[in-house]
Amino acid sequence: MPKAKKIILKFILPAVCAIFILLVLTFIIVTYNDDVKALNNSQFTEQLKLQKISNDIINGDFSVTGKIDSNKSKQFITPQNWVMQIKKGSKNQVELGDDTYGKYLDVKGYERFKIANKTDISRHYANEGTGSLLVNVTSGTTIRIYLYQYLATGEFTDRFIIIKHTFLTSGNKIINFAVDFSKLPARTAKVNINIGVDGHAKIYNLNFNKFQEANLLVVEGTITKISKVPNPQKSSYADCYYTAQLKVHNLLSGKTISEDIILVIPAFYKKSLTDFAKQLKLNQKIRLLITDFNNLSDDDKSIQQADDIEAFELDNYFCKNIAVIDRFEYRNKPVPFKNKKYSSSFKTSVNPPIPDDLKLAREQSIKEQLNYVNRQLKIIEGKETQINDAFNKAWQANQQRYKVFESDYIGGYIGKGFFTLPKKYKLLDYSPQWEYNIAAIKAYNEFFQQQGVQFIIQLLPDYFQVSARVFNPEFAKYPDLQALMIAKKLLDENIEVHYITDKMVEQAKDYPYMFFYFRLNAHPGYGCIDVATKQMATHLVRYEPYLKPTLNEKDFSFSMKQVEGNKKHIYLVGNEKHNKGDKILCKNILYKDKKIIFPKKAKVLVIGNSFIQTPMVSKRSYSSSLAYRIKYIPQDFSIAGRGPKTVIAKTLFFNPSILAGKKVCIMPLGAVHFKGEFINLRQLDEKLLQSR
Repeated sequence: MPKAKKIILKFILPAVCAIFILLVLTFIIVTYNDDVKALNNSQFTEQLKLQKISNDIINGDFSVTGKIDSNKSKQFITPQNWVMQIKKGSKNQVELGDDTYGKYLDVKGYERFKIANKTDISRHYANEGTGSLLVNVTSGTTIRIYLYQYLATGEFTDRFIIIKHTFLTSGNKIINFAVDFSKLPARTAKVNINIGVDGHAKIYNLNFNKFQEANLLVVEGTITKISKVPNPQKSSYADCYYTAQLKVHNLLSGKTISEDIILVIPAFYKKSLTDFAKQLKLNQKIRLLITDFNNLSDDDKSIQQADDIEAFELDNYFCKNIAVIDRFEYRNKPVPFKNKKYSSSFKTSVNPPIPDDLKLAREQSIKEQLNYVNRQLKIIEGKETQINDAFNKAWQANQQRYKVFESDYIGGYIGKGFFTLPKKYKLLDYSPQWEYNIAAIKAYNEFFQQQGVQFIIQLLPDYFQVSARVFNPEFAKYPDLQALMIAKKLLDENIEVHYITDKMVEQAKDYPYMFFYFRLNAHPGYGCIDVATKQMATHLVRYEPYLKPTLNEKDFSFSMKQVEGNKKHIYLVGNEKHNKGDKILCKNILYKDKKIIFPKKAKVLVIGNSFIQTPMVSKRSYSSSLAYRIKYIPQDFSIAGRGPKTVIAKTLFFNPSILAGKKVCIMPLGAVHFKGEFINLRQLDEKLLQSR
């Protein structure tokens, strides 16, 4: 063999082959890398990874990496892209062998729906989400992508919908697919995306892109008014919103909007201030991601609002994200502002007129309540000072039988119940400061009547008014003067009010505690809620022809748990049946072993504040207990703090369709809440009519 030929075979040919193989590998690697880049170059991860928000939506880097939990979701980071984990197989791929038809790879860890704490995906999220799948397949492989769904009830359904059915030739492939979430049934809690393979495939990556909540708007504007943020450590509530008024300059994305709106902004969660509470100031230019406040879940809407602005005629929008900006974005064709036409809710109705039998029953109830109140007032008329002096002497003597708490309070057990009371306490106490509310509550009542709905107020007493009469039973015959006078004034205005302090006193010793027993928290405990709903059920008998029971008593169950999210609900030193720091438990009502879900089409509406949210973990204590009493689930609309006096009143007034089909609205409130100002719907109506 010639020397040159030997050299070619020994050196040059192997080198050429190596170069050829290298070129092929480079092509494959480049092709693969290009495919990966087409999927945002997202590497496989062992955990769900939230990607950076795109800057064309909100300025700034809001990225979060790592396990996503409910606390992170409360920071209002809106995902544009994320990677779903694939735990099966090797480090960065999942390999499915030949003939695996009908075997599915569960892509687990996709917890966004669960994190969001939503119960109806189709209502809260955009109709479509898009995704991509990077695979390496052999010839003739079929890929099927399925969607499985879990209901909020805990049920798991069979394969729900085929998202994509694709026949593939060999090589690296990207499968693009879309999910239509509008087809998901109500009460879907979370989903799994599943991949079925007929053939052979290596799955490298799965992305789900540009999926965000429906009904979002991106706006720019200037803060013209801003409420004071409460001190979290001094607040009675762990969570709080506050408000600001915004002059809208630009609508960058979404439907039309009014030029002036109210922003409902997270102030603090779990007593910790949000960045929004720390950074926002008057006259700032900001860009926001917002949604109509009415789009929030019931739990999110139930949080108290600190509102110094009280511009009740303006639309409320909830802030999902806020960025401070130097200047507004220039737009050639700005979206025109909404020209809102006002139509008075005192002149139209969503329901037929109240039936005559219900009118007669209501008149009879008011008459009976008024007679009772007047009889109680006669017992103490002209004797207030004498009775208070006698009570002081009796209470000073009785204190020796009980223990002292924090030097100023006396506490002890009577029957099953534990009670506390200040060392000095005025039994009959009446302050007329609340009377300016009579006109406002009368207008509230007239609004409900116009909408064909009967309105009932139930007065939950002050905790110490109950304790005073239980500690000193010889004074139980005397009424709770403050609550009694509220009832008297409103009944005289033909407003149905139920005074129940005497019923509370009669049954208090049958419960471990009626209220959260110490001065740190005077909210109702299970005993108070139980007695109140027991009494209300007797008044709802008149609606039996219209409210057919839908619940079976044997399907109710009860569990004892600590009140969620509040560490102050513990026993203190001096409680002889419990050690210091022991958790106070509350009785939770379940139906078919699940929290009760309150339908929006119920014929009974319950409105109120935190007094009807505590003490159950569900935050719907009164409504849960009432459902057990009447075997019918009401709709619950509660907002902590001043909710029923402002936000709820405004929401119902501007959205009377919420009352469609309703027969009765019940408002249980503590007597103390009548000292705070109610919105006057008549005055609001006149203001808006004049401005047309």
